[in-house]
Parts: sequence; structure tokens; C-alpha cells
Amino acid sequence: MLDILLNLLRALAVLTALLVIASMNVKRPRRVEQVWMPVVASVFAAISLIFAYVATDRIDAFVETASSWIPFFPSSLSVTWYYIVFNVYLLLIFAVIKLALRPLFSTFFKKGGSISQFAVSDIYRFDSDLEMWFIERRYSRVRDLYRALYWASAALAVLLVALALTFPEWPGFSTVAFPAIAAMVIGEFYFAVDGLTRDEYVQDVSGERDSARRVGNFGPLRSILTRAFPKEVLEEGVHLSSVAALDSGYRIGEMTRSTDPSTRLAGAYFDRLRMARRDVDINYVGASADLLARSNVLFANPFHDDLSPYLCLPAYRELLERRRVLIIAGRDGMTEELVAWVDHGLQDITGIPGLWSVGVLEAAARDERHVGIIRSADLHNRELLINNDAFFSEVGLVIIAEPSVMLATGQVGIELVLERCSRDSMPPTVAAFDANHDGLVDTLSHLTKASFTEVVASALPQGACSEVIWRSESPYMQTSILPGVARYLGVGTEISAVALKYDVSQVHWIGADSFPVVDMRWIAQQYFASINQFADLEMSQDALGDRVTAVANPWDLPQGDNYFLVVEDSLRNAFETVRNYATRAKRAGFVNLISEEYLLRDYMVDNRDIFSVDSKAVPSVVPDYARTDRNLILRLLLTLRTFGMTEEELAKQLGILGWQVNSGATSDRDVDRLDWEPASIGRLREGVEEFTGLRNIPLVARAERGFLDDGVTTYYLHGNLEVDEVIRQLSPAYFFVEDEVESTNIIGGLLLDHVYQALLPGQFVTYGGKYYEVHRMPTQQDHGRVVLRRAADHIRDRRAYRQLRHYSLGSLRPADSVGAQRVMGDIAVTRAVADVTVESLGYMESRSRSDLESARTVLVDGVPKRHYRSKSLFVISLPGVSQDVRQTLATLLNEVFVTTFPYAYPYISALTPDSGPARRSVMPSLEVQTVPSSVTLDLESSIYIVEDSLIDLGLTAAVERNWERLLEIVTDYLDWVLTPIPAPPPPDERPPRELFPERPEVPEAAAKKSRAARVWTWLRKRFGRSRSKRAKPATPAAVPDVPLTPERGDDAVGESVTVG
Repeated sequence: MLDILLNLLRALAVLTALLVIASMNVKRPRRVEQVWMPVVASVFAAISLIFAYVATDRIDAFVETASSWIPFFPSSLSVTWYYIVFNVYLLLIFAVIKLALRPLFSTFFKKGGSISQFAVSDIYRFDSDLEMWFIERRYSRVRDLYRALYWASAALAVLLVALALTFPEWPGFSTVAFPAIAAMVIGEFYFAVDGLTRDEYVQDVSGERDSARRVGNFGPLRSILTRAFPKEVLEEGVHLSSVAALDSGYRIGEMTRSTDPSTRLAGAYFDRLRMARRDVDINYVGASADLLARSNVLFANPFHDDLSPYLCLPAYRELLERRRVLIIAGRDGMTEELVAWVDHGLQDITGIPGLWSVGVLEAAARDERHVGIIRSADLHNRELLINNDAFFSEVGLVIIAEPSVMLATGQVGIELVLERCSRDSMPPTVAAFDANHDGLVDTLSHLTKASFTEVVASALPQGACSEVIWRSESPYMQTSILPGVARYLGVGTEISAVALKYDVSQVHWIGADSFPVVDMRWIAQQYFASINQFADLEMSQDALGDRVTAVANPWDLPQGDNYFLVVEDSLRNAFETVRNYATRAKRAGFVNLISEEYLLRDYMVDNRDIFSVDSKAVPSVVPDYARTDRNLILRLLLTLRTFGMTEEELAKQLGILGWQVNSGATSDRDVDRLDWEPASIGRLREGVEEFTGLRNIPLVARAERGFLDDGVTTYYLHGNLEVDEVIRQLSPAYFFVEDEVESTNIIGGLLLDHVYQALLPGQFVTYGGKYYEVHRMPTQQDHGRVVLRRAADHIRDRRAYRQLRHYSLGSLRPADSVGAQRVMGDIAVTRAVADVTVESLGYMESRSRSDLESARTVLVDGVPKRHYRSKSLFVISLPGVSQDVRQTLATLLNEVFVTTFPYAYPYISALTPDSGPARRSVMPSLEVQTVPSSVTLDLESSIYIVEDSLIDLGLTAAVERNWERLLEIVTDYLDWVLTPIPAPPPPDERPPRELFPERPEVPEAAAKKSRAARVWTWLRKRFGRSRSKRAKPATPAAVPDVPLTPERGDDAVGESVTVG
């Protein structure tokens, strides 16, 4: 045994010689210089082996002659001597040759000339931008095999030499072998392909790679992308990392020692997660403990995967106490993800899969459901509500996912469901999670009739995140990199192709309902040959499909170490969207935001210093809670038609709005009414007639007798043609795909009353990442079905639609309440009531919102008129303001609504009389018909804020609360539009950025101010609060008429809309 160990030490001379050769390698970024060394090594091995076997005989003859002349000289040399000397001697000779060839190869490959590129074109490629050689990806993938072979052969050579020294008498060692030469040749093959890919260069040199081991900012790739598509870049930058609230050990330790059982339970569970090396956010831990203590909590984080342990622990406690959990999904398309999310979260706590039944609530009730998920479209489904009423009565925890999406159209349904969950002495705890929205806490507090004691702020980015904001208007972006492809590829495909070319391993394209990313990924795969050739991918569809992931649900993206994201601007608020997705990467991230055109986009980008920091500068606003007489009456109609109500319950609900009714009092008798009718029923009839026009609704009283008392009487609403039509308008209209079975593929839904405001026949819409054409609208015969037709092959651009509407106001009057009108200087604001009639005439179809010059008008007949009795509206009176100024102001407000109400803007309009044919493409027309003689409103000089909905959505209330803020935004926008860009810096200073070229010189002062200038002048005096970063010149000149969205250079496509 000792001999073997000693001989292993002797054999290490061979390993030392191999390491000497390895030490002569050039650095990996220059490894192309060794690409021909395997050939040199192979030739050397062949020649040296021939020489060695020939030289062996001559050496033996020399030794034999020498021994006869020299005393004590051995008559022959042992084979083991040959093993050591020949292997080491030949390796050292090759080391000298390798060292001598280094300068020659270095000179040949230094400049990346055409000859050197041709010589290694199949193995290495020269990048002229970085002036470096990068190995082709297909060769980089076999390096691990060569590495393993090299070290295995080196180890085998050492072992073989040691065994030959230990057992020289074995016949196998009777002749000399050269294992070190074989190891040397294998090593040169390994060294030749051990160069850097571009991806590894970014990691090792710049520290920037989408799977880097160090934090990076994707700086080189950001520069490459902006140079590849310079005309489409709006803004670029980087978010620096912040410190996450993950150092939670001390706080959790305190919780485990708490005397409160709920706090102690939370502490024990999250301490276990910490011990398992899971990230634990102390802010979320405190919120979870509050939920266990039955306090309502709002998480300002829409990514449900981040909240799994913090929400599933309270849910698990409710299930153990034999109560159930209800999840209200804001998006119909996210229900399946929520099922998987909750199921996994509960399994993570219990360790037992399938212990609890989790699923979507259906019209056919399933009693075994422990966790039920209800789609927003089902909130008004009477059959589903009736059949699942037993489930609702046992709910102990309600989780509302993304409430902002449904607060505009689903307040009545949410309130009705929550009432069914609050029939015992202990109402359910409510948790909600959503992105950052103004007014969300207040609206949820009113809607749930409980305060939210804990609001967890939005998460901060943990890693460095690069960002680029792209304009979406260019339809031919692909020609910059794929000259043979004429098909529209959606902007995201081109960005992804460049990223893949530069070794980004995975791209996630998040679309929401803004763009059909699933269909576009499929279309891109049809062009895999061109894209894969450009991106240096394997020539297969799967190679491209595996590297680009389409994410339809915008919030179904868990945190990861590194991300390269392409994101659609579904909020129409560029920097708020970037803020949300900058939190996805813990180390290094890259957010490419594709921003469709809207009024405030360029304005926000040009004032990045403000909007990238202050999320409230131009906020996304949720509708106010609409506690109105109209909504109460409509909700009572739904409840009476679905569940029935007792007199006490009805009187209590009417009392909420101040309709004081004594329980048990009777109303006047009527031949068409019940023989004995409580006063609450009479008050209900009056309200129904006021808001719906229905007289003497058919009510039936059913007495339920008790054993020891007289029991209670429950009232039910019976149906007739008029009642059923009102109830039908408050029922869901489901979206189905043509030729598919109704019950298997509900892809979305709206209230039937809201269908024609959101879409019209012939329009293209996106649901679940797929593209559809509206084929058939709902009729009375098909139970409210909207039939869509798959239209993936029709994705030619990003269509924008403006619906053409005509509003008529009748019986306009101030609301009957104290403070309905307020006068501030020369401006008066009034809460008013009117009978509203709305006609949808058709729509304008264009490539972007402002491309009205090439827009196509599509008129649609047969659209039913919408009539709303005693509808609330908000009036802003501007006496002394010209018609042009007022119309321009109303137009700008409608465009601002796109950003401030991203999910509800189709249902609200700013109107002013006499809009004229030229303006009807950008603003609905208005006709004020009959006005009582007692009304003192200035009808002609007013702007009317009107909702297009049977129920009150809370949008006019939100505008009433924020009208000054909205006008400040308009004022600052006009200030930005009318302020010339400063003169360019002197030549010796840094040149201006290409993204914002200098505007043409402004003409000399005109005799008359432009319309936009007059609007700005008037607004500036009253609402001036400039945020613009541009500096005015010393002597400003008059400015001509300006577009709503100012042009940003000659290459802008469809950005100019002239008001006039």
C-alpha cells in the first residue's frame, strides 16, 4: 500500500506537466486564439509517438554500449523509467511549442478580419460592437463534456503511471504507453471551445445577465436594444435596488412570545418559514397577524404569489374552525390561476395535497367546497347566488383579488354577495390585494361596511432593474432586424428576438387584456426560421417557443432572481406599470414597457424625474362608493327577486339612506297592491317608479309561521315583462367563442347593461391573451350571450376604437340635497339629476387613439337606446368661457379619463353642447332637451360629466371629489405642450438625446392666440401648478394651434390630433 502511495506521488509529475500546459492558455475572452491548437496537438502527438517508439530502440542500444565502457552503468533501462521520462518530456516539449505559437495566433485574430472570421466562422463569431470573439452557442453546450473527459483522462494518466511503477512485472506494462499525450490532446479540444458566449461575457465582465450570479443592470443589452430600434424608444433608465423588509427575525421572535393566540400562531408559522430559509417580509407578517385577529387588510401588491403564506394562513385557520373562504376574482380569466394558487398555499401549510376542496363556484352548487372562487361576471348571476347561498352563509374570510377592475361595474353585485356572507353575528374578515390606486381604501371600507385597519404599502424593487419604454405605433419595426418579414409582429417579438440573440435565456411577455400575447407568440413561431436565424437559435419552433413565455394574466408572475420582461401598459400609466414589474427581479431585471398611445404618455415620459418617483402625480383612481338611492333600489330589486326580504330587513336597508320607515306601519291601500302593505313596501314602490319607471311591482308575501310565535313574513318580487327586463339588464352577459359549448368556455363577461358601452359588432377584443372579433351581440332569445369569433390571423396592428355616442338630457335639475351647488369665484359645480338617453351610433377605428386623419368610421345599426331615469351627473359651469375653450377642455378631460380610470373610462364622458360634426370623433355629442323653468344652471357654458350605466358607478362622484386635481393635470399638460424645448447646448457640451429632437422654430407672434393657448391661459390663472421640467425662453413667442399629443420628430406615426 505504501508503494502505491509513493508511486502516486512520483506520477504527479505527469499531472504537473499537464497543468503547466493549461497555465499557458490565453484568457477566456481571447480563447479564439487557441481554436487551431487541437490540430497542432494532434499532429504533435502523432509525430512524438512515432519518434518515441523509434527512439526507444536507439536508447536501449546506447545504454547497452555505455554499460560496457562505464563501470556500474546499468545494462538496460526499466519500462517504468520510460513511463515517467517520456510522458513528462513530451508534454514539456509541447508546452514550449504552445508558448511559441501564442504571439502568432494573437496577431492573426486580433482585429477580427475577414480572413480570420472565415477561418473560424463555424465556431466563433466576431462582434463588431464589442470588438470581441464569442463562441457559437452550439459549441458552448459541449464544454461540460470536454471538461469531464479532460479531467478524467488526466486522472487516468496519473493512475496508469502509478500502477506501472508499482507493478512493472505485469505483462500489460511490458511496453511503453503514453496516456499523458492523450490527455493533452483532449485538453486542447476543451480549451479551444472554452471561450465566452455573449451571455457569459455580460455575466463575468459586466455582471449583467438575466441569470447572473451578481446583481447587474443589463446596461449593454439596453444600449443594444435602443440602437436597434431608435425611433421606437420613448425613455430608458434604471431603477436602483432598495432594501427589502426581510430582516424579520427579531419581530417574529417577539410574536412567538406574545400572549395573543393569533399573534403567537403567526409568529410560530413564519418562524418555521425562516428556519426553512424562505424570505419573510415583516410588513406582510404583521398584516397576516391582523387578519388572524379578524381585522380587514389591504395589500398594495397585485402579485398574488408574493402573498401566499400571508393570506393562506388566515384561510387555513378559518377552515379549521369549519368556516369557508370566498375569493372574488376581479378578472374572469384569472380564476384558474387563483385555484392553483390557493390549493398550493394550503398544501404548503398542511403538507397534504387535496385536503381542502378548492374550485370555482358554479350554478350547480357543490356542498363540499371549502374555498370558493367567484368570477366578477357571476356576481349578478341569480341562479348561482341562489344555489350557493348556503356556502355564502358559512364564509369567514373574503379575499378580493384586484377589486379596482370591478369596482366600477360590480359594486351592486359585490355588496349583495357580502350581505349574504354577513347574516350571522360575526361578519367575515376581508382581505384585498391590488395595485396602487387612489381612493381604493375608502371605497372598500364603504363597500364592506368595515374599516381597513391595515394597509400594506407597495413593494419596492430589491434588485437593479433596467427599463425601456417603447412606443407601439410603428407597424414595421420588424424590418430593422428581419428584412424579409412583412407581417406585424407586435413590437414584443422584435424586442425578444434581439434579447435572445444576445443570450437572454428566457423572455416573459405580459399582455393582460391589452394585447393578444398568446396569439402573437403563436404567429411568431410561424416565422421561426427568420427569427431563429437572427437570434442564433436552433432551427425549430420549439426552440423559439421555449424561450418566449406569453403571460395572459398580468399578475401571474412570481418573484425570481432575474427577469427579462416585455410588458403591455394596461394601466395606461407608464411609470406606475414599470414600478409594479420592477419588483419581480430580486437581483437583476429588465422591463420593456410597450406603451400604446394615450394623451398623457409623452407628457409623463418627458417629466420622468417626477412621475418615476411620485405615483400620485397622475394617479389611477377607483370609482367612489356609490351609496345612492338608485343603487339601493336596484339592489333591493335583485335581492327580492333572488332571495326575498323580510319587512325588518327592508326597513333597515331603506334607513341606510335616510328613508326612515317605521317597521309595521302601513301605507295607503291600492287596488293593485297587497291588501295590507307595510310602509317600507310603499316607499320601495316609489323608489322603483322613480328610477326605473315601473309602477306597482308585483310583490308576494309569504308567511313563515314559528312554533312559539307568529313567525315572519318574507316578500318576494314576481316577474312580468317589465320587471324581467330590468332584472335582465342587471344580469351577466357571458362571452362565448363561436362553435364552442356554452358551459365549457366562458372567457369573460359584463353586465348586460354595460355590453354596448364596451364593444360593438365588428370590433376586435383581447381576452386571456387571445384575439377575438365581436360576432353577435346579446338578444332576449340567447339569455345574454355575446358570441366572439377567433381572429388570430387578423392581428395587423394595435386597433384603437372611439365609440360615437349621442347623449340627450331631459328634466335636468339640481339634486335635492344640501350643498348640491357650490360656487368658487367664477366657477360653479353642481350635483344634478336628469333623464338620460344614450345612443351608440358606431365607432371610429384607427391604428392609435390620435390617428383620426386615417381613421375609419363604422356605423352600426340596431343598437338599442339606453334610458336612465333620474340619473345623477356632475356639472362644471364656466361662465364667460368661449365655446372653443370649453369644447377643448371637455375633450382633454375625456382623454385624461383613459389614464385616471383605466378600467372604467368607456362608461364616463365629459360633454358640452354644440360639439359639432368636427368634434364628434373625439367627443360624444350632447343635446339638452327639456329643463324645468326653476333651474338656474348655465346650460350652454357648462361641462357635463355623465355616466353611461343603469346603476350608479361612482365615477361622477370620483370626478366631483377630484375635479380640481383633474383640471390641474390638464393645465400642466397644456403648459408642457405650449412651452418650447430649450435651445440645444453648445457644441462642447453633451449633445442632446436623440429621443427628443429639437422642435421646429416657433413662428413669430400671430395676431391672435391659438385655441390651445387660450385654454391654457384661462386654466393657468385658476389651476396652475406647473410640474414641467422644461424651461421657457427669455422672450416667449405666440404658439400656433397644437395637437393633443405633440409630435416627437418626423418619424412619429399617428400621434397628432388637431382639435378644431
